[in-house]
This record gives sequence, structure tokens and C-alpha cells, in this order.
Amino acid sequence: MKEEKFTPSFEPLSSEEQEKLAKRETAVLANRSQVYWLAKRFKVSDEVYQELVQEGLSALCHAADNFSHDTDSHFSTFAYYKIRSAMLRHLEERKTPYSYAKGNWQNDIERLSVIGATSEAEVIKSFVLQKSQSRMSFQEKFLLVARLLASKIKNAGLSLLPRRWRA
Repeated sequence: MKEEKFTPSFEPLSSEEQEKLAKRETAVLANRSQVYWLAKRFKVSDEVYQELVQEGLSALCHAADNFSHDTDSHFSTFAYYKIRSAMLRHLEERKTPYSYAKGNWQNDIERLSVIGATSEAEVIKSFVLQKSQSRMSFQEKFLLVARLLASKIKNAGLSLLPRRWRA
């Protein structure tokens, strides 16, 4: 039997295509850590975490392909929303229960102002007054805000749990 040698039949990339691929590779490598950071913010099992990373990397590649460099927006912002939506879509398709870590207590203050319990200015004013009166640790401040939020949300008749987890 005679062995046939494989000879690739493709043409070399043009300089424009090479430049486009180089931009894509640079964008993906520069924003790869964002995928891991976002996946960690979802409180899920290790198996699901790996799946989220895979979905996120795939979404990052798609974002790099679809991003228009002619706009004034930054690629990292564009990629963030694409990655996060792909991860959320994956979790919803699998019907996996999850929780998402919020960034800081400002999100809770915004929630308070939305439900009309108090304004952001009033909450910040109370912090400033308490800080000037006594030296409170960060943990004490956090517990104070948590108690305030819990009481205001309970009085407003709302729940902190997502709708799908409520009985």
C-alpha cells in the first residue's frame, strides 16, 4: 500500500486578516481574567463553576469577534455584559440554583431608595454622624446597614430572596 502525504490546501492569510486575528487574540488574552472573576461571583459548585468558565471564554471570543473598534466604548465593558449574560443563560438553561455576590453596600442603599424606605442621602448622613461620634469598625458599620436594610425591607413587605426561591 502506498502512503499518501497530506498537503494542506489553504492560502496564507492576508495582512488585514492577520491584523484582525492579532487584535482578537490580544483582546481575549487581556480580558481572560474577567471570565474567572465573574464565574467566582456566582456561588455554585465546582462542576458548574468550570462550565461557567467555559461559557464565559466562549462568550469572550464571540465578543471579540463582534466588537466594533470604531465606537468610543471600551471592549472590557462590552465583554463584561456578554460574558455575564452567557453565564446567566447557561444557569437558567440548566435550572441551577445560584446566588450572585453583590459588589458593595451601595447596591443595598440603592435598593432602599427604590422602595422608598429612605433616601441614599439620609443613610449616608447617618453614617457620617455615627462615625464622627464614635470610631466604629467596618464590621459594626456593615451590621448596622444590614439591620437597617432588613427592617426597612420587612416593613415595606418585600423579600430579599429571588422570586424562584420563595415558597
